[in-house]
Amino acid sequence: MHRFLGLRPGTGFGLWAAAAGCEADVDTARDRFAEIWRNGLIDHLDGSGDGCFRFAEIVGRHAETEAEAAFGADEAAAAQRR
Repeated sequence: MHRFLGLRPGTGFGLWAAAAGCEADVDTARDRFAEIWRNGLIDHLDGSGDGCFRFAEIVGRHAETEAEAAFGADEAAAAQRR
């Protein structure tokens, strides 16, 4: 999930976007999302109220680098469309 979230446009993301990006059902994505949140890799956006999160800056850059190395252009584009 970390790598797929590295493909997202913008700085914020939510559970549904995370699930769609990695082609997981919402329950599976929720478990993965909770794990990366518990490990301090993401922060809740204050006042979002809708479950919007973001990576800490250095973690976000790492996720982007990992995504670029792991996915080809077609797979990255498909994940971003989801």
